[in-house]
Amino acid sequence: MALNFNEAVGSVAADSIFSGNGNSGTIAGALHVGGVFGNALSFNGTNALVTVASNASFALINGMTLEAWVKPTALSTSGWTTVVMKERTTTGLSYALYANDGAKNPSRPAGYARIGFIDQAVAATPALPLNAWTHVAVTYDGATMRLYVGGVLRASRAQTGSIVTSTEPLRIGGNMAFASEYFAGLIDEVRVYNRALTPTEITVDMATPIP
Repeated sequence: MALNFNEAVGSVAADSIFSGNGNSGTIAGALHVGGVFGNALSFNGTNALVTVASNASFALINGMTLEAWVKPTALSTSGWTTVVMKERTTTGLSYALYANDGAKNPSRPAGYARIGFIDQAVAATPALPLNAWTHVAVTYDGATMRLYVGGVLRASRAQTGSIVTSTEPLRIGGNMAFASEYFAGLIDEVRVYNRALTPTEITVDMATPIP
């Protein structure tokens, strides 16, 4: 999936031809504004999100990369702030990229994957800067989880196992599984891959607008 949010109006976030999977999303409450490349979406931190229906291309069993440009206007020191999440049940996730991970203070960006019966995480401090654009990405290749901030590897941890799949939606800017994890600020250039990108590929994505 590759969403550039370049639509000027309307409630549809179109999946790019670059993706080829037709995973367009439905925008609720988010506003079109200027972004890193073209337009972005502005989320209110209360109830705005983008919902993408589940399909087989979101079954990232053996590997994944989640990427986005984010410009938060606020970050809680005790809660989670969703950038991208594939919901697993009404109270769980398959995988996620967070601008803020409330598991520990201070706030920190993090990536998650549900492997077996545990939500496995990779996270790094410091907190993302407010009111500034930062590229964040999490990868998993079946052996290691890695978190990149600004194209730089900031944290990694050994991890094995398959990512648990689900038929629940993928959400951007919030989620319905935990209800209170909404993002306040701007999100642009969201990409989801079914493999772990290399550091070079992540750097290229940072500099390349989604067509």
